[in-house]
Amino acid sequence: MIQESFGFLKCTDDINFDGGKIFIVDEYEDSKNFVKDNVNQDGFYYPPITHRVNKKTSEVIPNTQKIAMLYRLPISHNLVINNPTEYYDIEKKHDAHFILQLLSYIFGTKLQFQDWWFNGKIPINKSTTDINILAYNFNLFVGNFISKSYNEWKNWRIEDQERMINILFMSSRAPCYDWDWENFIIEYMVFDGLYKITKNIRNNTDRHTHKDRFECLCNEFALLYDEDKITRIYNLRNDLFHESIWDGKMPCTGSTDGAIQAGHLRRFNSRLISAILGYNRYNNSYTKSNWWESGVCSFD
Repeated sequence: MIQESFGFLKCTDDINFDGGKIFIVDEYEDSKNFVKDNVNQDGFYYPPITHRVNKKTSEVIPNTQKIAMLYRLPISHNLVINNPTEYYDIEKKHDAHFILQLLSYIFGTKLQFQDWWFNGKIPINKSTTDINILAYNFNLFVGNFISKSYNEWKNWRIEDQERMINILFMSSRAPCYDWDWENFIIEYMVFDGLYKITKNIRNNTDRHTHKDRFECLCNEFALLYDEDKITRIYNLRNDLFHESIWDGKMPCTGSTDGAIQAGHLRRFNSRLISAILGYNRYNNSYTKSNWWESGVCSFD
């Protein structure tokens, strides 16, 4: 059995899943109060300001203030895994890291282990997912999803297990970038990684163009397909990746349609993640829902 501590997750319910459990730490209220006092009104926690200090006088050295590249947050939960895979080690925390990133995905936040570091802003009072967690069946819903996803993931090759961890990590980071073209780039990285995993776990050797990959994955996992919106995403990708053009303009120039398509791609990826982890086999309505409309969706 192994146990890891992490934070910060706004959840006081115990979460039980096949092979482990998640529960709050004793100092949860202190951690919650720290976060409450420091989260911005927009729902994000922002990196603290750092500075250098004169070792002899303890005075702040002028012109050394800057945003912290790395920082930590107080912990909120313990994660226990009863029988981790043979690949678990202290450095990578293999199984625990997968569960941690699953929680980030389902709650629409970014989580980190006690002895690891954050960077960039973190959504805490602002969920970045369209998944609706229903209060009346919360533990059943989250625990069931983690159980089925964890059991599916353990049957993959180690390379694909690690690939999924990285994909979930980048998925949780995507909404934390400031510009829509940055969001789009990260989401497209996630999409490409999900396509790669699908080819590996299904032993598919067919080659597809970037545009055809969408239709291939929609057919594979019974996701909704919209030719016009996929074409728009594909064209945005080509212009941005090959010519540094964002919706016909320079990156960092406002683009209403570009922001819309970045949102479409994020919601498409979210459904694809759930489907690849096998949750679409359990009469799950989320993976079959419309990904080109905003708002929250039931996950049952």
